[in-house]
Amino acid sequence: MAVCICSRCSRLFEFRDGLRQPGKTVSTSTRSEHERRDARENLATTTRSRQGTPPEPMEEETESTLHFPSIADFEKALLPVKKLCYLLVAWVNLHAGFSRETTNTVLKALQFILATVLGLVFSVLQSAGLDGTPPALELPKDIRTIYQQGLEPEINRTACCPECWTLYPIIHNMPEFCPWKKSPRSDPCGAALWRNRKTRKGVKRVPARMYSTQSFDSWLQFFLARPVIEDYLEKSALRNQNRPPTGPDDVMHDVQDSPAWRSLGNFVTFQYNLVSPPQISQYLS
Repeated sequence: MAVCICSRCSRLFEFRDGLRQPGKTVSTSTRSEHERRDARENLATTTRSRQGTPPEPMEEETESTLHFPSIADFEKALLPVKKLCYLLVAWVNLHAGFSRETTNTVLKALQFILATVLGLVFSVLQSAGLDGTPPALELPKDIRTIYQQGLEPEINRTACCPECWTLYPIIHNMPEFCPWKKSPRSDPCGAALWRNRKTRKGVKRVPARMYSTQSFDSWLQFFLARPVIEDYLEKSALRNQNRPPTGPDDVMHDVQDSPAWRSLGNFVTFQYNLVSPPQISQYLS
């Protein structure tokens, strides 16, 4: 498939990459045929102008040649709008201090505004002769659902003993009581590792304590994506390149003054020596 922007297809519009752009997606052979048709028409127009013959009027576009964008195209084009709504309600909840109930009311208001705007747009399009129904733009009803769309950090939760903090990565193999011993001859910890939690579906057996840590990969991606980080990496690399060599008896201010650090190779003078270039491009994108 290819995008045709011939004299006729260029008057049509499609949604591509989330943007309304001129042209029509057709097969490669169809696009070649349209280009040959344009070439023939241009040649005929040039010949008539030389002979003093007025050009023939172009064929009027009939209503059947107008193509209404599909619902999938509209939903794809509205995806950035949904993300902007997510950021707005997250901001009013986290920064402006709105309660969860008030934030959910803002979500309902945005849902109503967007549905009204879409209805008006489609009414105008239908009055112009295009037949179609507006897509159903559904926003989450609770701010907690939005936080699960990638706004929350990636947290790793591991079961642990509430007394000695021994970790149990595999929950289904965790015993009833903690067997950890301070020494081979001491008594086991013996703390209960499970407890019962009341839920809407009844009593559920869950670990007594969970140890939470943020995923290092997700944290590094967030850290390197900050606007100032790339500038600091470049400044640090430039300063390191101009740094005079140091000996074992010299004063060292940081790890980059160390002869052992410099013995690792020339890559330590590169501004992205903490990660390889393909990784840094992924994190900074």
